[in-house]
Amino acid sequence: VEDKKGDDKRQKEDDETRCKRFARWRKAYDNDRSVNSKGEKTHAKFWLQLADEQEEFGLLSRLRAHAHDSGGSASTPKIQAALEKKAGAIYKSLARVVHPDRLPKPCAKKNLEVAQAIFDYAQKLENCVKRPLRCELPAPTARERGAGAEPRRQKEL
Repeated sequence: VEDKKGDDKRQKEDDETRCKRFARWRKAYDNDRSVNSKGEKTHAKFWLQLADEQEEFGLLSRLRAHAHDSGGSASTPKIQAALEKKAGAIYKSLARVVHPDRLPKPCAKKNLEVAQAIFDYAQKLENCVKRPLRCELPAPTARERGAGAEPRRQKEL
């Protein structure tokens, strides 16, 4: 019986940690005033921060940049299939963390908008890897390609 209570406590702590993480992301998302040439909000700084902080998101961003740089075609069908398989696996792993239905109950309502935005953007990244010529996102920046210094990692709450 004690083990069950211990499991409940561990789950509650996990939910609390996840709520803090989503609250931090929501604050960064809301404070990002990045706009494109048409004046539309892009949240570009937030996506870069998320790629630095969340390993799977960073990997998916770099795969997307690679697909864009290759002009939409890998050197061989085997390589393209491997890239698509890797993108799918990363996306599934990321979806387990950021899918709106997976939000902890204590903070689900407050963080639904940012969770949906992150999930939608992850879907777009995956689609850009699988169908680079139909990618809806702007061209990746040098930082998204992994150029330059190693990205900063923020501490998990």
